[in-house]
Amino acid sequence: MARAQRIVAVLYCLLVVYCAIWVPWVANTVNIKDIQQGYGWVWSPPSGVGVPSLAAIATRIVAATALSGVAFLLAREWKVLLFVGFLAGAGILLYRLGADKLAEHQVQRVHDCAVAKVAKAKCTPSVPAGYAPKQGEIDLSSGFEVCDSYVLPDNPTPQQEDAAIAAAEKECTAEMGPKRKAAHQEIEEYKRQHGIKD
Repeated sequence: MARAQRIVAVLYCLLVVYCAIWVPWVANTVNIKDIQQGYGWVWSPPSGVGVPSLAAIATRIVAATALSGVAFLLAREWKVLLFVGFLAGAGILLYRLGADKLAEHQVQRVHDCAVAKVAKAKCTPSVPAGYAPKQGEIDLSSGFEVCDSYVLPDNPTPQQEDAAIAAAEKECTAEMGPKRKAAHQEIEEYKRQHGIKD
């Protein structure tokens, strides 16, 4: 093994360690999976919550292995190796910047949506206008109100505001996720597209 190949092997090992300790983080909710949270050390997630994205880590390690394999084979051609290294470094940097920006943008969109929901939250009467109880029914005409889960009382505390924003963020995250049709709608659409009659 030539000296250049040993250097490539050491750099590959360092790159694999880097890929394993500086990882992309994702958060999962009930309705949406893999919400990008950005990059952070494996022992310290960037937003305090989430799990490492194993698929992204594996992809990075596979890319590092492929790049290092090419570099190992071309180790004696230092000009080609330098060019390939430069391209790979630029690609990794652009990927990281893009992923971080995308994660920040998504988090900001969810937060902005939540702030708007909390600001517009209201309570609505549960009894429709013109309601009159029928014989033997309980009279609900004095009514009660149904409120959004993130409505704030007058003079809310910071904890109440934080709880309202968190509840609204969950709803916003669910709304921004990919929309799925109901199973019945999907079946009907499939039948219609394929000419299947009941």
